[in-house]
Amino acid sequence: MMKLIACDLDGTLLDGNHGLSDKSKAVLPKLAEQGIQFMVATGRMAQSVIPMFEHVLPDCEYLLLNGALITDAKGKALYEVTMKKEHIRLVDAIFQKYDICYHMFTGIGTITSDEKRCVKAFLEHLQQQGLDEGIAMKMKDESGFCRYAREVKDISAFLSEEIPVYKMEAFGGLLQNLEKARSELQACEALHVTNSIEDNIEVTQKTAQKGIALAAFCKEKGIAKEDVLVIGDSLNDLSMIEEFPNSIAMKNGHSYIQKAAAYISRYTNEEDGVADILEQLLETLSIQEK
Repeated sequence: MMKLIACDLDGTLLDGNHGLSDKSKAVLPKLAEQGIQFMVATGRMAQSVIPMFEHVLPDCEYLLLNGALITDAKGKALYEVTMKKEHIRLVDAIFQKYDICYHMFTGIGTITSDEKRCVKAFLEHLQQQGLDEGIAMKMKDESGFCRYAREVKDISAFLSEEIPVYKMEAFGGLLQNLEKARSELQACEALHVTNSIEDNIEVTQKTAQKGIALAAFCKEKGIAKEDVLVIGDSLNDLSMIEEFPNSIAMKNGHSYIQKAAAYISRYTNEEDGVADILEQLLETLSIQEK
């Protein structure tokens, strides 16, 4: 029996404007009525996710930052994997080498290497995805992205403060520089290097992956893998898709994800593909009850 659904956000549950559709808002609360828990599984941080769901799913738990952190509905940590200092130094050095600005998701909020450049790169990234300038600005302001706690120029001084770092991420810039940086980062076996879209790099410790974190959560809760459904679209969902037998890749998903998943959705994220999946599931449960 299905007990838990873990679902990615951008490119999966959220629409083309990175918002939650009315159809999704209507179907998500119905899962709890059937005893099914819904968990957000995203590369995002808590500040850009919890406000989106707190009124729709007040008891939702969140798998964040690609699996580096799981929190309850209020943002309290239930599971976490932080980056080691030597790896933070390595990532910083490689990004600096290729003149790539980046930010870090930490225990005190998001910290940036260069606020102006990161904001500019993020807005350009959104516009490259097809969002017009006004919508891109609105998303930046409302989502919590590029809302930085501080700017750090001296990584050694920052590390001396013993602030936990969960994930490091770069957006935009020259694609050839991103690919060179990605190649060097992937050479470090202690790191997990992935991306959610073409022009970003996401770095965590090797064990901070969606599939690993979700498996640990399920073990703690006594939930069998066969009672879990996972849904995703991009490379940072791959570990989750591979770890759980009931998996669905979005119709608009990366080819690697579609090959790895047990099923492919009928519709894209912009066509409310996840809402369609959930409606089919609820309909099947309703028939079974009769």
